[in-house]
Amino acid sequence: MPICIAKYVEKLMRDFLWEGMDSGTNSHLVKWEVVGRSKSNDGLGAGSLKSRNKALCTKWPWQFSKEPDYLWHKVISSIYGESPNGWNAIVPLRGSCRNPWNNISSGYPVFLLGCNFVVGGGERVRFWEDDWCKRRRGGMVLKEVFPRLFNLSSKRNSNISSIVSNGVFPHNWDFGFRRNLTVGEMDEVTRLLDILDEVRLNPSRMDYRRWKLDQSGMFSCHSFYSFIQDNGSVEESLRTIRFGKARLPQSVNHMFIHCPYSIQVWWLLLREVEAVWVTPKGCFQLLSSNCAALGKGKKTKVLWGCLVQGIFWNLWMESNRRIFEDYKGVGVDELWDRVKLWAALWVSVTNVFKNLTASSIGRDLRAAVK
Repeated sequence: MPICIAKYVEKLMRDFLWEGMDSGTNSHLVKWEVVGRSKSNDGLGAGSLKSRNKALCTKWPWQFSKEPDYLWHKVISSIYGESPNGWNAIVPLRGSCRNPWNNISSGYPVFLLGCNFVVGGGERVRFWEDDWCKRRRGGMVLKEVFPRLFNLSSKRNSNISSIVSNGVFPHNWDFGFRRNLTVGEMDEVTRLLDILDEVRLNPSRMDYRRWKLDQSGMFSCHSFYSFIQDNGSVEESLRTIRFGKARLPQSVNHMFIHCPYSIQVWWLLLREVEAVWVTPKGCFQLLSSNCAALGKGKKTKVLWGCLVQGIFWNLWMESNRRIFEDYKGVGVDELWDRVKLWAALWVSVTNVFKNLTASSIGRDLRAAVK
């Protein structure tokens, strides 16, 4: 369905809801995006025609590998070619209303969020890019868990079997790094090898793809449509990480300020410096403000800046570990202790705090700026 047609039909639906057939109010009291949400998410369940159309179109990428002998599969393969793993046709770079497959395949990145792979011989599953690890519930894409190692590897878009240097167990993994690794990168390799320790390749078994949004493992338009609606839109689905029933929106302001866990860390900072604070609207307003409770001067500016950066840094690391690792997290008090430790270390190496040690700064922040 063309986007212009979907918008026109949704306009008729909006007008009918708020104005009726002949007369009524001219103002729409609630956004249509809110009305379209499911009833469990405080909407009326009207849905989005664009999302429905996308869900219906997405069945074709699923059927592509299921029907290799059908005429439509042969036509698409002859025009665009097949990807090396054979799961789908090569995604065109530009869409066009004259080429429906271009628009169908444009939703392939979102489609992959609902897929995971069961590995047999590892010849059709990409090592870094596909969701195939069973170490954590909900799956794992290795390039998202280990982005630094992925950037260093020369074997991107390579299947699993090409990275295993021998076919017997235990497997020897050849990641093809382009340079020698640092100490921190070696630690990441150790974590990666720990995850791969449970992998058993069986060349006699075929790799296959399953749909993780439905218990049957088979694709359904209803499950994909529900997934899109729960995440707001097709575009927002790419900015949302979803494991099981957990939904983690990647909003900067939410993650660093408005999240219930994050706001408690800020409250501990304010209690430490004996300040009264109105929660800012976003990160820009926060970073533009100064803390008058610590006083004035260069020491205050440096210490406050390091404390704010320490909170941002530790919240970011805590979020990443909870999302990408089998990690339950720490309490707010322990995270605040880490913030003070990092902030004290950072300011202790500056010229304005050269006469103070990190431990003395961390014990009493107010005394350090006097």
